[in-house]
Amino acid sequence: MGPLDIYEMSVIEQFRDNGYAGPVKVFSPRQSHKLCTRLESCPDTPGWFKSSAAHYPLFLELACHPAITRILGELLGDNIMLWGASLVNAHPGHRHPWHSDIETAYAGGKTVNVWLALRNVNEKSSVRFISGSHCFRSSVQEIQFLNNMQRSQLEKDDILTWAKQLDPQSDLQQPVIRDGDAIFFDGRIWHDSHNENRSGTRVALLLQYAVPEVPIRIWESVNSPYTHINKPRPPCIMITGRNDYDVNDIICRKITDCTMKRTINSGDSNFLSTTLKHIDLPLQEDSQTGWQPCPIGRGVTPSMDEMGFHISVLSAGIIPHAPHSHEEEELLIMLSGEADLVMLPENITGGEQRHRLRAGSLVYYPAFYTHTIHNTGNDPITYLMFKWRAALPSGFESPAAAFDFGLDESSIESSQQPPFQSREIFRFPTRHLRELQCHVSLMQPGASYQAHRDNYDVAILLLKGSIETLGNKLEQFGVIYYSAGEAHGMKNIGSTPAYYLVFEFHPGPAQRRWLRIALQLRRILKSPLRKLPRNLGVFLAHKTALAFRSH
Repeated sequence: MGPLDIYEMSVIEQFRDNGYAGPVKVFSPRQSHKLCTRLESCPDTPGWFKSSAAHYPLFLELACHPAITRILGELLGDNIMLWGASLVNAHPGHRHPWHSDIETAYAGGKTVNVWLALRNVNEKSSVRFISGSHCFRSSVQEIQFLNNMQRSQLEKDDILTWAKQLDPQSDLQQPVIRDGDAIFFDGRIWHDSHNENRSGTRVALLLQYAVPEVPIRIWESVNSPYTHINKPRPPCIMITGRNDYDVNDIICRKITDCTMKRTINSGDSNFLSTTLKHIDLPLQEDSQTGWQPCPIGRGVTPSMDEMGFHISVLSAGIIPHAPHSHEEEELLIMLSGEADLVMLPENITGGEQRHRLRAGSLVYYPAFYTHTIHNTGNDPITYLMFKWRAALPSGFESPAAAFDFGLDESSIESSQQPPFQSREIFRFPTRHLRELQCHVSLMQPGASYQAHRDNYDVAILLLKGSIETLGNKLEQFGVIYYSAGEAHGMKNIGSTPAYYLVFEFHPGPAQRRWLRIALQLRRILKSPLRKLPRNLGVFLAHKTALAFRSH
């Protein structure tokens, strides 16, 4: 984890003293409302109702948000397990009685819950706590049982009376929380919620974490004395670190391979947000087709109508597809092996042309350029591919081109060792970009740069060394995609220089402006008129933009 700022440190201190902390800003209200709609569109969770992250990727992606995991790392350490993810709804007048979490009431402070406000959350509907009750060594249910009372009978005065008997300093607290904010709290703390709003269902996302040595079991009775069932065990997912214990049912999910830390910045269901992935070579070949593409990410970005990237392994002697062309532009980066780039340029006689590619080669394919790749060797090859398209053409065209960036940092020569060194590989306008840039950089051990925001999408391929970004560690052949507008920084945490390849996708002003219009039109047309073409919104915005340009 990277260093925490002063606010985050105060959150951690508050958590340890009071048993809860926050609010922590995670999303804007508008973003949280769009997320709420997407989460509510998921079908009912099969099996245990708290296991949504095991079935629906969006729950898992939100559980791995950097604003959450940075604080979790300080509270729980390096090994963090997600055991619960569920939507918590409360209609007007609905009350969730005072309780302690049964699953973790005896976990000894090794659990953290995150209550993320999504819709209609305010001072009349947020969660309430008894400060310091995480140290009582008694749950609400146990005290209730000893006093021969039912859960539905518990009132605020009863809770406060019991709490004061255990700790005179404890008190009732209701944090001022708004949609998009998160509250962190210990699983042992006494808490309840009551939606006192006159209208509107209050919706929150409850994410529940623990260290992997804490056994999590499904409860059979919610009242004291508690009863649990030993099987089936709830599905748990390691968010960070490792599991050295055999007490939980740890399931494998792609998030552990891709290490995604996403920030949802758009209501578009196809939005592509910041993504990190480690590529562990060699990749497994497809024994039947000889071509195995592995998608990493794809969708709309703040500046592109479509951006996608994947890594592929191509077996010896295989051509993945016949020469083809498409509207999107592409970048191909060779990571291992040798192959032939097959091209069929327009207005060139003599059929196809071939260019030899090796590890360290890079190819730019313009839009509508006919091409494919052929592994003519005896060993498999591996390559990384970026593919993108803007809502509106930039007005420029560039030819296909091949470059060599070098897999070794010796390609950057310097008699000194400044913190950063860089060598430009290319810079030119394309059909879909005002400018496409590429350079290789060398970052010395301990060097770093502070978090900043770019108004364009950035992709990075780590060739050598170890770096940390967004609270994650990446090593050789780690891929990073920073969505435009996403705050990001980087630090070399290794003992050797970090050597990496950087791509910058610069859109034109008109592209950014009209992309927003296109997305709005698409959303409007997509829902009520499902038989209309998917890109009708983009088409209408394009025509509107051209009409304005002509004037």
